[in-house]
Amino acid sequence: MAIMTLGSAATISQLDEGSTESIPCRAHFAQVRDTILRAFPWNWARRRVALTNLGNPPSNWGFSYAYPTDCLQALSLVLPGARIPRRDLAPPFEIGNDGTRRVIYTDLAQAELVYTGRVENVALWDPLAQEALVNLLASKIAMPLAVKPDLAQGAMNAYRVAMTMAAAQSLNEGHDLEPESEFLTARR
Repeated sequence: MAIMTLGSAATISQLDEGSTESIPCRAHFAQVRDTILRAFPWNWARRRVALTNLGNPPSNWGFSYAYPTDCLQALSLVLPGARIPRRDLAPPFEIGNDGTRRVIYTDLAQAELVYTGRVENVALWDPLAQEALVNLLASKIAMPLAVKPDLAQGAMNAYRVAMTMAAAQSLNEGHDLEPESEFLTARR
């Protein structure tokens, strides 16, 4: 679809088929996919897992947890069983590196992480996010395919529009009760 966005009649069946069109698509696809996933806290890419305690945290944190391998953006830490973390009670955390892997430092015992995960199957994406992926990929492959610069710019503009629409759609899906403010709880 990205190739067709640039006005080409050529098609590919696989990213690794070795054709003139597939080579730049393959070179840019994973980076474009992960860029879009990381750009917004998509509801369809949100995951929640109990973290693995690694022990030996630095002296300024109580716990050191393994960063999930499919995590593209850590959104929040939550207590086990809590559905909606209150912003004012969200446990602080820091993303770090212990020399061999990415880690999460916090003072929260038995932490669960809410994060944007790497969704490699694009068929599971929202259609508007798929459209954003097509257009961003088209803008990236335009130069290697030697298409007109205005087509690349048009693809980039279409990407921005699709991202805005996809983000709005993601925010409009799903609803949960807002956690009650501690001030309201205290007044009762």
